[in-house]
Amino acid sequence: MVEPVAELAATDDWQVSILGPTGKPVGGGVLVSPRYVLTCAHVVTTALGRRLEDDPHGTVTVALNSGLALRGSPGGGHRYTGGSHHEDFSVLILHGDLAPTGGGLPSSHTHLSSGTYTARRPMQVYGYPQGQPDGVWADCLMAGRGGREGALIQLNDAPGTGRRVARGYSGCGVKDTATSRVAGLAVLRDKSPEAGVTWMIPMARLAESWPPLRAALALSEERASARHLPRFPDHPEDDPFDPEAMDDLYRLLLDGAFSLPGLVALRDEALGPVRRPWQGAPEDILGIVHDLQHIAQAGRPVPPLLAFVAALSRRMPGTRGQELARWVRGRAGHCTPVVDPAPLLARRVRPAAGTARWTYATFQITPATPSRHYLLDVFRQDEGAPREAVHQSTRAMRLGQLEQLVVDEITRMRRERAMDSPELFVEFVLPRELLARPVDDLRMATPSGAEVRLGVVHPVAARSLERQNASEWVDWGHNWSRKWDRMKALTALSGEGVVDVIPARNQDGTPYEALFAALYAEDGPVALVLGFPPKVPRKRAPDAEFDAPLDAGIPTLVWAHDERDAQRVVTELLPRMRESSPHAVPQAVLRARRGERARGPGVGRPPTEAGLRVGFLWDPFDRLPPHTPLAPPAPHTQLAQLTRPAPYTPPAPAPRR
Repeated sequence: MVEPVAELAATDDWQVSILGPTGKPVGGGVLVSPRYVLTCAHVVTTALGRRLEDDPHGTVTVALNSGLALRGSPGGGHRYTGGSHHEDFSVLILHGDLAPTGGGLPSSHTHLSSGTYTARRPMQVYGYPQGQPDGVWADCLMAGRGGREGALIQLNDAPGTGRRVARGYSGCGVKDTATSRVAGLAVLRDKSPEAGVTWMIPMARLAESWPPLRAALALSEERASARHLPRFPDHPEDDPFDPEAMDDLYRLLLDGAFSLPGLVALRDEALGPVRRPWQGAPEDILGIVHDLQHIAQAGRPVPPLLAFVAALSRRMPGTRGQELARWVRGRAGHCTPVVDPAPLLARRVRPAAGTARWTYATFQITPATPSRHYLLDVFRQDEGAPREAVHQSTRAMRLGQLEQLVVDEITRMRRERAMDSPELFVEFVLPRELLARPVDDLRMATPSGAEVRLGVVHPVAARSLERQNASEWVDWGHNWSRKWDRMKALTALSGEGVVDVIPARNQDGTPYEALFAALYAEDGPVALVLGFPPKVPRKRAPDAEFDAPLDAGIPTLVWAHDERDAQRVVTELLPRMRESSPHAVPQAVLRARRGERARGPGVGRPPTEAGLRVGFLWDPFDRLPPHTPLAPPAPHTQLAQLTRPAPYTPPAPAPRR
């Protein structure tokens, strides 16, 4: 007799569909927690249009049961590498803010089941066959175990039903109609039309390959079925992170209530001076834990995973932080050598604003072929640390598309920043033709959905691509370095001739050479305030008033984006710069963009008028490459004509004079 359907799950909010390149579903998946999705690896490959190995950082669109679509990428510490059908699964980590879901995600794990496998047990699968983009149920009956090592469960089509499992059901959750819980993933269909056979990977088997799922099953309130959970593998007795300990940790991180920015920064801090860049999603806490678990303590006084969880406990209020701290204390005694947990768990004071250090996010834009197309390179550099390459494009783009990628990358970096980490400084390395572009006006979305200018959120500066790369600067760069060294030696920019002003463009035909000579002089200015924007350079119409300070090696230029604001820029920004130390010039420009008062008792109060719209060139000589290069991926065949040429390697620079 068929058992009645248990009313354990009010909704099937665990269901998701995976969309392909055309926007139509190519399969489904199961939400394990609000951030992680289980699906089949071949579904992800179909959605990407290429193998996971060819695009390890690719993302796919995941449509929730509520209709909201999010981006997801393979993560969670598991990547399918091929093999048997019971290994054909992938874990997707969902990106971005989950608040718009309005709570329409599983808040617990009661929808998961470790399985009761009996013959002719009725099951259901909700899939997305051709012609059914919104999905449709198919009924089937459990037959028994099969496949290699008995790792799969055979399902036979139920007689007399209207829909059979077909293409489009891969990765979808198989629901036990008696308990309304998900027992596994549909993975394979017999190719013979008359066979009516589907194969399922049971949840218990998936938990053997992805340990966090075991913790999720243990949290599913199915205490009676605990015997179905996979056994812990053998492990050394002196291992501080044995499977039982990791199971306890995953239970603390998987219940859907964990949401914290700055995870990547905490990971880097836990690794200490010997770091390796994190290539996964910044929200992927399970992937970070998996990564740190397999990094040996070696010469470190504290294992990286223990330091990371201790940092989490300091950041988390209430019971959750206390439970994480208890886990750290329990594991500290199993380390070799034994670790004292007290210093790790002590609350740390956030550094004062005056001692803040920068993390530079550098976006280098290089002209490419065809005309008005550009290549984007992204670098990151913590102050005082080596420069690291984050991304190097091989496809030329127009500026609009490129700027959107820049905003997306800055948003991702903002999510990585921990509360006590360095501030983010955004700099653009631009060719001369783009210095007039107001990159500080790029729009950033706030949590409430409003948009603000990038230049009022972070310090934003431009750098000269020609100074950095062109061979001419091997001969001319000594004056730039001399002016930069002079600027660093000053305690403030208040000395005579240190900050100068060119309020308007020359109207009497003064030659370029006269202006260049005055600026190039050893006692000439190191900073200039211009009352006009730079012109786009043309062969027959050079911009003498802007090119002269650029060629003279002046490291700091500020200009009005609109000539109508020239007077206000000169009168408001000049006092700010002359009162600043050289290190504080970017903050002075940031305050001017925000419209904050320059001095007096009103500092910090709301501005009385809009902030200044100014461009800012900040070109530190001592922050030039070399950097750590990335190996660029192979270009797409259809975009071969847009790929970058071989990089130019300039000769060794001349010694400073």
